[in-house]
Amino acid sequence: MRYEPRSQKVTIERDNKKVFTIPVTALCDTDQQYIKEWDSAQSFLSDSSFAISAKRTEDDDEKDDSYVTSEKVEKFGYALKFENKTAAAF
Repeated sequence: MRYEPRSQKVTIERDNKKVFTIPVTALCDTDQQYIKEWDSAQSFLSDSSFAISAKRTEDDDEKDDSYVTSEKVEKFGYALKFENKTAAAF
C-alpha cells in the first residue's frame, strides 16, 4: 500500500498482484483514518524524514568528596536532539 497525501490517492496491491489507485475518500472513514495513521508511522522508517543525534556532555557540578574511593568517577550525560524533517506534526 502507498498513500500520497498531496493527491489524496491510495495505491493498493491485491494478493493476486493487481495494483490499483483510488481516492482515499472512496474508503470508509475508519479505513481513511487507518491509512493516514499508517502513512504517518511510515515516516519514522525513513532516514530523510527524521534525525536523532546524541552529544555527550560533561557534568560540571561540584565534585562530591563525601566518600572515599580509589576508582575514578566520571559524571556525564547526553544531550539528545530530535529533528522532524516532514510536514507532519508529531
